[in-house]
Amino acid sequence: MLRNEGRLRGWRAGPLSRLGGSVVLRFKVLPGWFLLRFRIRTSEMDWGRYKSDLITNTDYRKFDGTMRLVLAGSSEQRRRLEAQPAQMQETGALSYGVHVASSAIMTCLIEKRQGAHFHFVDAADGGYAAAARKLKAGPPWEEPKVR
Repeated sequence: MLRNEGRLRGWRAGPLSRLGGSVVLRFKVLPGWFLLRFRIRTSEMDWGRYKSDLITNTDYRKFDGTMRLVLAGSSEQRRRLEAQPAQMQETGALSYGVHVASSAIMTCLIEKRQGAHFHFVDAADGGYAAAARKLKAGPPWEEPKVR
């Protein structure tokens, strides 16, 4: 995860500069790791609760006349999950689109770390928008290659 961050931050730099940036980035992450790992409580924050708050405050599904959600699972779980919607689509009872990605993106809005933070999750490589394109194109879809 930090490797990607380092690549993004140092995309113009040479290899030695990227390595230095990567080391600096790892040192910046250490305090957060320590606070979360040992569930430290400070005057502003109970870091032991942060992970459960993050899960509670994360938007991974949307309902606006259609159902949109981000799920994590194995290829076999996805195959089983898609079996019924695929049957329903064949009969015309349902239209759906699926986008498979090897990672997700989380965008965070943080007013206060203790409780007043909200997180939006989408699949990488297009997410909801890619699934919508597949929905509009209709079946059959080519099985995507997951990296």
